[in-house]
Amino acid sequence: MRSIKYVLLLGVICIVSLGIYVGQVLSFDKTKFVVETKKGDPNEEVVQNMQLRLSEWGQNPNEYFLSTNGNMTKSSQTILSLLFYDESNWTDAPRSFQQFAWRNNTHVFTKDSITYGINRLNENKLELQYWNAQTNKLATMRIELPEDQMNKQLRFSPFQRTEDKLLIDATPLNRQIEREYIYQIDLKKKSMIKIKLPDRLGKDDTIRSLYNGKMIVDQVKELEYPDDFLIETVVKGGRQTKVLKEFDGVYESSVINDGKYYLGLLEISVNPSSKKKVKWVIYDVESERLITKAIDLETPTSDKDFSHTSFTVDHDHIYFAYRTKKNKVKSLVINPLTSEIIYEANVQKQGSKNDIILNEVTTN
Repeated sequence: MRSIKYVLLLGVICIVSLGIYVGQVLSFDKTKFVVETKKGDPNEEVVQNMQLRLSEWGQNPNEYFLSTNGNMTKSSQTILSLLFYDESNWTDAPRSFQQFAWRNNTHVFTKDSITYGINRLNENKLELQYWNAQTNKLATMRIELPEDQMNKQLRFSPFQRTEDKLLIDATPLNRQIEREYIYQIDLKKKSMIKIKLPDRLGKDDTIRSLYNGKMIVDQVKELEYPDDFLIETVVKGGRQTKVLKEFDGVYESSVINDGKYYLGLLEISVNPSSKKKVKWVIYDVESERLITKAIDLETPTSDKDFSHTSFTVDHDHIYFAYRTKKNKVKSLVINPLTSEIIYEANVQKQGSKNDIILNEVTTN
């Protein structure tokens, strides 16, 4: 008798559990997002590159990829996978490219939704692979090194693309040598040449941009105490060196317009008493002018909501998104030179009781 009651109780538990699970699945399946365009055209080329990655927490976390025209794809995730999500732009690339990009000596660089990776194949050749996230195409080429660089221990790092030319910094592995050259790969001719810099790079300096005989460098400056140093953004052109103090507070910088401008995103105002805004600074290499721009943002319902923000710089534009309410996200595409909002949309979640989280904005 006791065993029959046990079997019946177990059956009831299984039925209830199954009902709860089916209810959750049905509620997740009903989740949808409504994209309300407030300004601009979602089909404009620079706008349609934008995509939001959203997720909702629950027993069965779900992840959503939402484009500006409302197209949505959903994938079920585990909580662990969401915690350790890889935010690179090439996670949908073929496995061969992912394995190539994850090698220890492969440095990657992304421009206009194309990720370039470069690694040394042998003493005489480099292997260059690049993945276009918009066309889903992978290109591979092998390039002969200039004769004077064969047999040298160098690490190659792409840092800028201008039209069909990819600029490469070649850093000695011991990092004890000042550099006076970089390299340029012609993507059409599949050839590589050496370019003399307007000034030397220190052993720990990082070149960010090269344009019209001037370069922008993150320069390491040693201070009085051992192992104490300061990183300054400087412009070098022959004998002239200009420190860009305005870039001290920048936490992300980007080259736009083929190197003519250098853009730095400043901290977004998060003070509860202040009006929400996003601010950036631009250095014009030709005119040597510094320009500071800002736009005011819609005030969120709470500072907790505003903590869900994300932005990236690509296609010479700023892509920015932030949560204004528990189930509402605003997305913006901004012209950084004019501070004009060329696209604005409200994204509203419907059909689910779970809170929505803004993970990131991408330009895939």
